[in-house]
Amino acid sequence: ENTSSIYYDASSDDNLLSSLGIAFPYPKPLSTAKYLINSVHPDPKIVLDFFAGSGTTGHAVLEINNEKNKSIQFILATNNEDNILVDTCYPRIQKVINGYKDNNNGTKQRGLGGSLVQFKTAFVGKRNILNIKDEDKVELAHNAGELLALSENTLDLINKDDWMQLYENNDRYTAIYFREEMTNFEKFKSTVKKLDKPVSIYVFSWGDNEFPDDFAEIKDAKVKTIP
Repeated sequence: ENTSSIYYDASSDDNLLSSLGIAFPYPKPLSTAKYLINSVHPDPKIVLDFFAGSGTTGHAVLEINNEKNKSIQFILATNNEDNILVDTCYPRIQKVINGYKDNNNGTKQRGLGGSLVQFKTAFVGKRNILNIKDEDKVELAHNAGELLALSENTLDLINKDDWMQLYENNDRYTAIYFREEMTNFEKFKSTVKKLDKPVSIYVFSWGDNEFPDDFAEIKDAKVKTIP
């Protein structure tokens, strides 16, 4: 939709963050973030903010979900400068989701609901993609579980050991066997076959499409190689 060429709200939400018990100077107005999100897309599925700051975008999405009965997801990225993620952004979103005692007047504020997962990124392997070697691919596979779970929208970790990982959400699982050695592959297969919901199965492989027959009898199973 067309939006105004000039936006007149030049306030900051100092009072709001004070009510959350969070000290942060000149936070962006929640109303501005909601206005922009509602303006740029009629029905967004995921809102991405590359500069999370105090978490205004995530807070705005949670309020929109609550007001419009939506299930928009958000991703907030930050380099955690001056510990802004740990001290401000993450606790703010937690309180908005779970509810909190208003620091300004002592009243209990109900939570808006939702879920929150924090990921910390780092470079994996010794070489970049232009000169990657097999040892880098193996190390990447060992560390790919959380990213694969994120891509499948199964964020709850159920089990993790030195060979496999299992994640779930309300209606599906993601099962990952990330080792080149097949020593515990039969145990992994046995675990997957006992699952009671659809499952995406990732297996470390040097080739493509190597393992579908191992899980052929499982209904609603998708077998993929770790990319």
